[in-house]
Amino acid sequence: MTLLQLANGAVILYDCNVTDENRTRILGYLKKVLGSRGIDIFANSHRDADHMRGVRQIHNAFPIAKMWDSGVTGGTPDSTEYREYIGHQTPLAL
Repeated sequence: MTLLQLANGAVILYDCNVTDENRTRILGYLKKVLGSRGIDIFANSHRDADHMRGVRQIHNAFPIAKMWDSGVTGGTPDSTEYREYIGHQTPLAL
């Protein structure tokens, strides 16, 4: 996962992989960097679980305004993460 802060102030989160093991560290880092600010765009490169896991947790803490999805299914369409992600795609009803 990569967090981008553009010169115009926009914040883009490219992929995410929040697990039980790293949740506190990741959300703490985002809090440190973003404060109470939300995320403008979540961009998903493809739908493997390790590229979208935890997007709901991030959205709950740092509201995501828009989602960009590549449309590439990925190799884990039977995973809980995939079903949760796809089930909440339109329009950003994370």
